[in-house]
Amino acid sequence: MYCDYNATAPLRDSVKKELMSAFDLLGNPSAVHSYGRNVRGCIERARNTIADYFKTDAQNVIFTSGATEANNMILKNHKGPVFLSSIEHSSVFNARIDAQSIAVNEDGVVDLYHLESLLKNAEGTMPLVAVMAANNETGVIQPIQDVFNLCKKYQALLHVDAVQAVGKLEQETYNCATTMTISGHKLGALSGIGALIKKSDYHPTALINGGGQERRMRSGTENILGIISLGKAIEDLCHDDWHSTQHIREHLESMMLKAVPNTIIFGHKVSRLPNTIDVAMPGVSSDLQLMLFDQQNIAISSGSACSSGKIQSSRVLKAMNVDPLLINNAIRISFGTKTTLDQAEDLFKAWFGIYQKHHKK
Repeated sequence: MYCDYNATAPLRDSVKKELMSAFDLLGNPSAVHSYGRNVRGCIERARNTIADYFKTDAQNVIFTSGATEANNMILKNHKGPVFLSSIEHSSVFNARIDAQSIAVNEDGVVDLYHLESLLKNAEGTMPLVAVMAANNETGVIQPIQDVFNLCKKYQALLHVDAVQAVGKLEQETYNCATTMTISGHKLGALSGIGALIKKSDYHPTALINGGGQERRMRSGTENILGIISLGKAIEDLCHDDWHSTQHIREHLESMMLKAVPNTIIFGHKVSRLPNTIDVAMPGVSSDLQLMLFDQQNIAISSGSACSSGKIQSSRVLKAMNVDPLLINNAIRISFGTKTTLDQAEDLFKAWFGIYQKHHKK
């Protein structure tokens, strides 16, 4: 049973089918001959599909190796003060060690009053604010429109890591950003592909220089198969039924709380992604849970999967002022649209079995 979709999603069937025909493509997209032009056409069709989805112009979609590169592209090159929410993904949080941290409340929602205080007292050139659309560990959805209004008031740029939000939330909730980033492997496309999506009047400085591809904003011969897979995955998002997934998530949470009333589900008081549960099992450590679930062929995680396979104490839960004992008991369960109610019930049986056998009173 695979319940780690926030780490990576399975390749979509439609993407596999699209790639089968793309394997025969030949030619460098920068070449002027017909082979090159044919490949260039495939890239631009994918770019147009993504631009249409995000209601922007195709020239505002810049392909990268993933959201990590795209996040670094924006953060490392900004000359003014930088403010990051304290729950950002590591590819944002670690990109600027000189950034000031924006506090979040106990539910994991960014503190707008603290953000306004930081912007009001900012010194130097135009500030950059980075707040993710939805957290990868807790699933908590951030008030991006309110953050945007503050940025507009204080003439700041807004960068949004939209990796977990794409397809699950309406674009209107986060596409007001100056720049935002997406990642292919979270959407059922290939890994190693992502995109930076920007406003027309914003021109980022290149992080990678070379042959001038991607309108001189990201040099290097394009990842043709990756780009085709990302375009197809974005096109396929309209078929996803996240309402059913949310019903399954709520059903699992209800069973957990009924069986073990002192179970803690982080962020449960606020809006969350329909597929994500960050839950502390009382008296059982995260690493023991992961091992026991894996023995039953159930894939879950203890938080972000982008830390070289290490089980680390959650920086996100620390920022929410969660008790360290609870942090050490937390796991993340994340579903996909193909997850079934029966699977959720099987997962609960495994979860409750682990609790009954291993919890320390």
